[in-house]
Amino acid sequence: MKIYEYFGLKEDPFSMVPDPKFFYESKPHREALTRIVFSIENNRGAIAITGEAGTGKSILLRKVLLNLYENEIYEPLLIICAHSNFDRKWFLKKLVNFYGSEEIEGDMFSFIVKKIMERYEENKEKMVLLIDEADKIKNIEIMEDLRNLLNLEVIDEKIFHLVLVGSKALPQNLKAYFPFYQRIALWTELNGFSDDEVENYIKFRIEKCGGKIEIFTKDAREKIVAYSKGIPRIINVICDSALLEAYIERKDRVDGQIIEKVVNTRGLK
Repeated sequence: MKIYEYFGLKEDPFSMVPDPKFFYESKPHREALTRIVFSIENNRGAIAITGEAGTGKSILLRKVLLNLYENEIYEPLLIICAHSNFDRKWFLKKLVNFYGSEEIEGDMFSFIVKKIMERYEENKEKMVLLIDEADKIKNIEIMEDLRNLLNLEVIDEKIFHLVLVGSKALPQNLKAYFPFYQRIALWTELNGFSDDEVENYIKFRIEKCGGKIEIFTKDAREKIVAYSKGIPRIINVICDSALLEAYIERKDRVDGQIIEKVVNTRGLK
């Protein structure tokens, strides 16, 4: 038996995987999503979202990606900068592969520009590049390529849009190449949940997974509010560990005592 099944759930409610179906529209996340949509639909070219670790930047980006997939006029690509030791060739190859090519003859950047223009001319599709952990971009050549792609326009319409998501180090890193930094039209910061949103978020996740009963007691939720400081990843960590502890102790609900045990064990106090 899966642990979540013990609590009458159909899925794991507090998985660390950024699944867009679990996107919770807190006030800061809803505002960030609105700004991204505005940037794309109103030809702003580039927007950057920054935030502390665990504030839900990746799941926000996947929610945007899902929305773009459902709109035929956009052609979205998500690149995750999982490490900082990448060069221009690695980056351009990601874009080349997106267009169904493994190896090409000649300049990769010219090939990408050609493909973006062709897709727009043939199907009116606009390219939207979403970059997760964009604070790891420190290569000036990559920034120059992105700046040049932002110049792709047809009359008064931009056909290349850019969404950068990263830590609070992102602005400072991009200032290393100021001509690109200046091209980012909108900046916004993603913050954690309010106290009420933490409690509603827990209920939202449980209900999304088929929960019919209140698994976390009021005391437990209040302690999660206090110890998580509104950071979604920390909420997930505490709740996930708490469900395991409740299962081991054969309890039907997670109470405040279990939360205290979890935060002590994980050093979250």
